[in-house]
Amino acid sequence: MLGFLLFLVLFEPGLQYKVKAPSLPMDSDPYLCLLGALSDAQVHRNSRIEVLTNGDVFYERELEAIRAATLSVNLEAYIFNKGEITRRFVEALAERARAGVKVNVVLDAIGSFAMRNGYFKDLTDAGGRLCWYQPIRWHTFKRFNNRTHRELIVIDGTLAFVGGAGIADFWHHDVDKDPQWRDTMFRVEGDMVIGLQTTFAENWLESSEEILTGEEYFPGCHPTSDGPVESGTSGIV
Repeated sequence: MLGFLLFLVLFEPGLQYKVKAPSLPMDSDPYLCLLGALSDAQVHRNSRIEVLTNGDVFYERELEAIRAATLSVNLEAYIFNKGEITRRFVEALAERARAGVKVNVVLDAIGSFAMRNGYFKDLTDAGGRLCWYQPIRWHTFKRFNNRTHRELIVIDGTLAFVGGAGIADFWHHDVDKDPQWRDTMFRVEGDMVIGLQTTFAENWLESSEEILTGEEYFPGCHPTSDGPVESGTSGIV
C-alpha cells in the first residue's frame, strides 16, 4: 500500500486536455487578451527581447549585467555545478553583495545536489542570501518530484535573462571529450521583467518564507500601457 501511494505521488498521470484554436488573428489585441486570461497572466507591452545563443555569449552578458547591478540581483537555477564559470558567477554575486546590492539565490536541491552551502561562503559572508528549493526532508518527501527547472536572473527589476541554461562549464566550453552544450538564453528589458521578477518571487517565498517587495525589486511598478506592442529580437551567434 505504501509503495502504491509513493507511486501516485511521483507518477500521477497528468490532466488530458485538448486545445481548440480560437478564430482570432494571433497578432490581434483580442487574441492577446484571451491568451492572458486563459493563462492567468498579464500581457506586458513595451518590451525588448534579445536572443543569446550559446554559453560563450550569454554567460558574458549575464556577468556584465550582474557586475553593473545597483539595487538587486535575483538568480534561480535548476543546475548550478562547480567549475570555472560557476566560480566567476559566485565572485560577481559576492562583489555586488559587498557593495550593498541585495543578492538572492534559489537553487534546486536535486538539480544542484552536488553543491554545498560552504561553496557560497564568500557570498553569504558578504550579505547575499542562498535558499534551496524543495530540500529533502521527511515532511517534504511527498513533493520530491516538485522541482524548479527555471533558469532565471533578474537584475535591478529592469533587466532579466531567462532560457534553458543553468550555470555549468559544459554550457561554456568543451569538457573532457564532451562537446559544449548548445543552448539559448533571452535578454529581456521592459514591462515583461515585472512578470519574470514575480516568477522568481514565487519560489523565493516558498524557499525563504519571505515576500519580496520594494523599489529594489519592482522599481517604478505601474499599470500596463495601453499602447501598441513594441518588441524586437536580434540573434547573436
